[in-house]
Amino acid sequence: MRVTAATLATLALIWTALRAPAGEAEGGQDTAGRTFAVRARDDLQLELSADAKIAGVRLAGRDLKPRREPAFSVSEVQRRCGTKLRLGAVVGTVRPMQGRLHLEGKVPNAALEVEADFRARGSGRRGYIEVDGVVRDLSGADRAVEVTFNLPLDLEGWKWHDTPFRTRTVEKDKRFPVVPEDTEWMARKRRGFWRRNPDRKMWIPVNRLPCSAVTRETAGLALAYPLHEPRVFLIGASARGYSISFALGLTPATKRSPSRAGFRFVIYPVEAAWGVRSALDRYQRFFPELYASRVSSRHGNAGQFRTVRSGGWPEKMEDFGFVYGENDFQWYDGEMTEADAAAARRLKLESFHWRGAWYWFHETPKSFSPDRQLALLKAQAEGRATGAHGTNNQLCGCPDRISARGAYNSYIENQNGKLERARQPRGYGQWLMPMNMNPNLPGPSRASLALDWQYRYINLWDKPGFRGPTNFAWDALDDFGGFRALNFRRAHFAYEDVPVTFDPESGRLCQVNGFTHWAFARKHAGMVRRRGGLIMCNCNLIGSAMFCGRYIDVFFRERYIRKHSDEMLFLYRAHAGRKPICFQGGRLPRDAKAREAGIRRVLLFGTAPGTALRDYERELCRKYMPVLARIGAAGWQPLTRARAEGLLVERFGSRPGGLFFAVRNTGKEKVAARLRVESQMLGPAKGRGELRVREIVEKRAVTSGLDGESLAVRFEIEPGETLVLEVRPAGE
Repeated sequence: MRVTAATLATLALIWTALRAPAGEAEGGQDTAGRTFAVRARDDLQLELSADAKIAGVRLAGRDLKPRREPAFSVSEVQRRCGTKLRLGAVVGTVRPMQGRLHLEGKVPNAALEVEADFRARGSGRRGYIEVDGVVRDLSGADRAVEVTFNLPLDLEGWKWHDTPFRTRTVEKDKRFPVVPEDTEWMARKRRGFWRRNPDRKMWIPVNRLPCSAVTRETAGLALAYPLHEPRVFLIGASARGYSISFALGLTPATKRSPSRAGFRFVIYPVEAAWGVRSALDRYQRFFPELYASRVSSRHGNAGQFRTVRSGGWPEKMEDFGFVYGENDFQWYDGEMTEADAAAARRLKLESFHWRGAWYWFHETPKSFSPDRQLALLKAQAEGRATGAHGTNNQLCGCPDRISARGAYNSYIENQNGKLERARQPRGYGQWLMPMNMNPNLPGPSRASLALDWQYRYINLWDKPGFRGPTNFAWDALDDFGGFRALNFRRAHFAYEDVPVTFDPESGRLCQVNGFTHWAFARKHAGMVRRRGGLIMCNCNLIGSAMFCGRYIDVFFRERYIRKHSDEMLFLYRAHAGRKPICFQGGRLPRDAKAREAGIRRVLLFGTAPGTALRDYERELCRKYMPVLARIGAAGWQPLTRARAEGLLVERFGSRPGGLFFAVRNTGKEKVAARLRVESQMLGPAKGRGELRVREIVEKRAVTSGLDGESLAVRFEIEPGETLVLEVRPAGE
């Protein structure tokens, strides 16, 4: 028998397929259609042709019959004019390689190369397809490119889900998400990064969640971005397909990854009946490290630590559910007084040293132009002028010259090449400036000033008899610190770990300043957690919560509850996962009825309402805070397999004995409601008939019993009311 090279190649592909375990990439039809498949579980299979096109998508045993189109395409935004040119499809090859499918291609006549690996990950409900890729420029020029992966499916008539509050039908000539209404935005220009733009025009939109879903009948599919590193990404759907795009800047100036940028995303099946909740549930199972709580048993109110010198704590402090206290302990050399420490022990408070790392105040007359202000900052950094930072910079004794050098090395530039600044906040008399917080910048930098001065008290934690605090609180991870400012300062590109992006209006390369905040958060949180400490942060933007939430242990909302929609409250809870969230004290209305309405709203999401520690709040806190502490300890999880028609429902915990459902009536009439919990939520079949359900807020009467394999719970709920239903074995 004569063995040819073609025969050997075919045998090699067959051997690879036989060796590949369930869920891994495998070869198929090599001599005929030349397609290769990668499977996640048994209900999702993606097929790629040897010429880098989408050849097939099978979902829950159903052939979705995609158009045979290239998997990737690239567009480029032209410098200055901002015109987006579609450079075309990535042309190349796909081949099996060590349990994955490797795509290698280029964009003809565009000096761009793209590579991507398709792998199956996980198993069972944790099964998904991961795509890890890179785009490279071969011209040596600055390039503003948008890399798009598209599943070319006919989605007309499907449902698009990007939050539980936004489910719409995909129609011809309509694309989701709708910009700006459905998106968060990562930049603001011209009117300053702090003030709101009257026209609400958005720059660099991103999704409000890292995942979305498209569904039809019993079929559901999700695309998601793993938030282990920040990227400017946008997941979208239209009648012509389901896609994810990345806005990436390519430049030789990024010395750590010159003229190249990486991207990553995942594809997975979801339960159609639950849409984006199913997508979020599985996403958090894929990447539990992004949402794991380090303080799961400590949920409650947070606020300023009241020192004994300022009058101490009110009587019966435990009534307020106050568990997290922050203060500026630099005035006590980074340590609590003995009286304060004793009060904290007695009240079982977790204490935090508060510092503002991201922002900068510069003592400069309001009349100074940006050029004149920068000249002064440079003179101060070089020792040719005195003064440097404002009194609100909280630099813990850092000498002016060092702080001025750090500020000069870290200031950012706007699209006109000028010093970026916001304004002089009322009562401050100093310019507020955003700073590049990347720890890779040469020192002194704003990041090194924070680590060496503002947070240097971590060195006291091992001192015998140290009274605390042994945790840190970051201030203002939001527009106050310039999270959404764009940094066009080219000299900073060399130190970026995260790929730069670009201004879609001009095509000029820049970096979202918040991505440098992420770099600092990663470094500092690692230092604190290795020493056993926690991080609390007043994190007020959806984008900062999404990208930096992994490094925050306690979320602090410095906003009014009444200014939050139910959708916004859900989004913050989704980004925090099982972690505590608290609103700032003193933001609840004085009117008792309005105050209780606000508490009821946030209770649905296991979010503490905040307290000013006033007697008029005492009774409501006594009523609601123990309930919030219990459901918080059980842990919020994306709701699936439970419904109550006409009510908002959220879930805490996973199995009877630690399972709670918060239900809220947003209507204007009293409702006789029924919550139906599917059997998969109730554990093994044995003992389902012995479950006990009780309402733990109003002590409302409920009746419950099995309805087939499901649990049906009946109760009455008043308008505007939030109830919490606890499910537990009858014997407990």
